Amino acid sequence: MEVFGNSDEVKICFVAAGTIAIKKDMNSIQYKQGEIFVLTPYDQLPLIKFTGVLIELSMNVLIFNRFAFYNIEHEKSVYSERHDFLKRHFLEVISQIKKQQWFDADVSVIKLINYVRMYNYYNPDDIKVLSPVIKQVLDYINVNYKQGLTLNDLAQQFYVNPSYLSRLFSKEMNITMGNYIKKFK
Repeated sequence: MEVFGNSDEVKICFVAAGTIAIKKDMNSIQYKQGEIFVLTPYDQLPLIKFTGVLIELSMNVLIFNRFAFYNIEHEKSVYSERHDFLKRHFLEVISQIKKQQWFDADVSVIKLINYVRMYNYYNPDDIKVLSPVIKQVLDYINVNYKQGLTLNDLAQQFYVNPSYLSRLFSKEMNITMGNYIKKFK
């Protein structure tokens, strides 16, 4: 099983009970009850172990970017304080949704988006894809996914060899291009 960051979503995940262990950048990271983490678009994290309950709040990247203020001034605080602040506002959003306080939940989500951005949990300009051609291919797929996209069409669009593009995509994304397009649709 894998924990996927969808290409068009920012996900804030809260471990409500138990633990979750994921593999990220060749390291094993364990989150315990009460901890929170953010999945950015294109994250694909192999799940090592999961027992418990995980609450996930998914935000479409377009909505996220629409409500994110890009030049927010904020106090300098240590990571743990920022982390606790994010967690407190995440739980506030979940509570308001559960109580069906929709307006308050919407306002709180906008605040949460800006805290995620302000504390650099996610910046759309910092996508962790290594090569520029893969970022361009992903952006192209995200816009044109309804068309019958093929490897050859994409390779021709970006002036690269299809075999090279296929290998590079699989290496950087940990999924074949065909499977990625199928999942995206």
